Amino acid sequence: MIDNEALQVLLDRQSILNCLLRYTRGLDRGDYDLVLSAYHEDAVDDHGYFVGKPSDFVKWSAAYRATSTTIYTRHMISNQTIDISEPDTAHVETYYSHES
Repeated sequence: MIDNEALQVLLDRQSILNCLLRYTRGLDRGDYDLVLSAYHEDAVDDHGYFVGKPSDFVKWSAAYRATSTTIYTRHMISNQTIDISEPDTAHVETYYSHES
């Protein structure tokens, strides 16, 4: 039988994966409300070439997409590690690849 703590870890892990999938799906479909739903209110987005508020990243991304010759984007998530050994803290590393 599974204990409540183990069950909570599984639920938290799934919640983190769902968050990442909302982000990538939103970018691929140009659904920027869905992208924003993946961020905390006080988040900072750091893509290297863009650092700033998620709402500004969404505007930047939309403008880039509107002027790009790219027909589609496809983000694929793999190799995910999630460490939830501290209360209310998760350390996550996720590989992704991007096609456009």
